[in-house]
Amino acid sequence: MRKLISFMITAIILFSFSACGQNSSPKIEITADNYKDYFTVNTNAETKLPELETNNDGAILVTPSAIKTTIKVLVDAKMEMDIDSVVIKGVIDLPQKYWGRLHEQEELPIEAIIEVDNNGHGKFEGEILDLLYYSNGYTEDDFCFECSSASGTISHK
Repeated sequence: MRKLISFMITAIILFSFSACGQNSSPKIEITADNYKDYFTVNTNAETKLPELETNNDGAILVTPSAIKTTIKVLVDAKMEMDIDSVVIKGVIDLPQKYWGRLHEQEELPIEAIIEVDNNGHGKFEGEILDLLYYSNGYTEDDFCFECSSASGTISHK
């Protein structure tokens, strides 16, 4: 009888260790320090220059107007993973050499909150209006995204 009981206890212990045979990946906490290990972040800018107005003689009239630039921050997962409530927060800004005019106009910095979906994609879109008529606009290389915080968890598939 003792042998039967010890055999049953041993079988139960071994069965509990084997469970269903699935290994679950550990959850990784996303932070401002490690989000770039798992996600790529790119900025994209598109400037719409105003139409030039002409008078009856065909001469170009100089009328001050704002140049609108749409800035997008795109986030994509670097690998296939399970994503749970990942949010990346930060600011969009230009290098310091551009700060004067756009910061005086209170167009920059722009606060961005990017929610990453279950497919590993997230997007933020913002706009600036540059009141200097003679600007050629900006490109995606001009803008930068500076992360202030990141939260949520991921696990490898």
